Amino acid sequence: MEGADWHRYVIAFGGSNNIQGCRQGKLSVVTGAVQEIVAQLNERHRGKAGRVLLVPTPKEKPAADA
Repeated sequence: MEGADWHRYVIAFGGSNNIQGCRQGKLSVVTGAVQEIVAQLNERHRGKAGRVLLVPTPKEKPAADA
């Protein structure tokens, strides 16, 4: 992907189902957007078994040249 400030996120639902995505922008803005998605998914699943959780994943560091 071109540009800087890309963040990968994983939204876990029910243990075996995951939604994975990437967003560009400041971490705080991306986190807020993903939290909004999680809130909307939880609202859709209200009264049903299971909750949707945001699973933070650490950013991978680029490999150092040897």
